[in-house]
Amino acid sequence: MSESKLIDSLSTDSGREERSNWYIIKKAFTVAKYQFKFIFTYRLHIILMLASILFDVGIYFFLGILVDTGLLADQGYGDSYLLFALLGVAISRYLWSSMARISHQTHHAYIDGYFESTTGTRAGVYSWMLGLAVYGFSWGTIWLLATLLIGMVAVLPMVFTALTFLETILAILLGVFIHTGIGLIIAGVSIVHKRVDPIVFILTSLFSLFGGVIYPYSVLKMEPILFTISRFIPFTHTLEIARLALGGGAEFTREILTHFAYLVPYLIFIPIGLKSVDYYYDKARKKEGIQSY
Repeated sequence: MSESKLIDSLSTDSGREERSNWYIIKKAFTVAKYQFKFIFTYRLHIILMLASILFDVGIYFFLGILVDTGLLADQGYGDSYLLFALLGVAISRYLWSSMARISHQTHHAYIDGYFESTTGTRAGVYSWMLGLAVYGFSWGTIWLLATLLIGMVAVLPMVFTALTFLETILAILLGVFIHTGIGLIIAGVSIVHKRVDPIVFILTSLFSLFGGVIYPYSVLKMEPILFTISRFIPFTHTLEIARLALGGGAEFTREILTHFAYLVPYLIFIPIGLKSVDYYYDKARKKEGIQSY
């Protein structure tokens, strides 16, 4: 589907439906559908992404030989470092997808010259942003499930019960909503200030470093300042819940409930993100138009 077809598909309905929530949702799925058609035209990209997952599994398999898994078990993560690291990589990619996809695709849309045409139709900017959020969530889910499937094929000791599954799903959903809100904030800024990729790179690096993608974040207790920073990063708590549940079999323990308590306040990023999009979009249109940026 070309950009012109996307623009046409977003401007075919009557104006009376323009302001309804149903219209926005319907057009958002049109945007998501376009993004999926676009990405699946790059088959080599899909193959390389699959290969990267296999390479990650191989790297952490050999790292696991050097790790004292007894220390992991003592902290409630189970006794498999490969599972520990695999969950870290899978969830970090997942949340990165929900955070970075919106700003990345928005930037390319107005660089390629069709952002103003698309959001200037009756679909509106909300349809565009919501569509990218749906796409990022769906795309990330595919890769998360693929990574976990590889783990199951490798006979990793994941603890699947109704409660551990529920904990993990709730934590990941909260993480997706929170990081989508962060992505909306960055996307709003990108409408006016162009290049925001360095911001996304710094944030994802910060989350990976202090969130404990390949090591238990509790090791940061040796450095109180770093440990405090880690506790205020939402990614940390999403990852900890998944590891304690699927790795250690913890079922709504006090520690897990504490991680949930840290996550919930960060949902404020969603309305802040929407306000960011409104503010910067209006700012751009009041000046020289979106295409000038």
